Amino acid sequence: MKTIEAPVSTRGKIVALLPDTRQSLLTNRPGLCSPEDVLAFQFLPLVHRMVDKHGWTEDKASLAFHDLKCFMYIAAESDRPVAPSIVIDEIWHEFILFTREYGQFCSTLLGRFIHHVPKVRGDANASGPDVALLTLGRAVELFGPLSDNWKYKSLEKEVRNDCITCISPSCSSCGAAE
Repeated sequence: MKTIEAPVSTRGKIVALLPDTRQSLLTNRPGLCSPEDVLAFQFLPLVHRMVDKHGWTEDKASLAFHDLKCFMYIAAESDRPVAPSIVIDEIWHEFILFTREYGQFCSTLLGRFIHHVPKVRGDANASGPDVALLTLGRAVELFGPLSDNWKYKSLEKEVRNDCITCISPSCSSCGAAE
């Protein structure tokens, strides 16, 4: 695994991994690195921004950034819409403000730029319980048990992390899809 240091900016340094011939075995997306490589990416200025601007603890901000990287990996590999949770969306908004670093993260580790496409009135397919459940299911499949940062407003009932692996809208074992 090669590590590079991006040009120094006024915000600090960014550490990224150069993609090499290794690509995720889970997808055929060119340029998409493995989940481990994506999760190894570190960018402390974003963590510090969440602490300073939003009053989060450093632990909460670090965990949210970890969860954002998981979500971004899912978004990069998917051909279908995915939906961030409230916490993941909040830290994603802040990451996008670091335009150079965000762009480098996307192009270097995800193989493409991941656009943030907000839900607009009348667009029923953009998000909702079905998209949230599919996103959660893929996250559990790839990354195992999830933190509380993966709670979705669009899910009427709280979904237990050990129950969302079925990701079927017709599942009734935990009552999440009812």
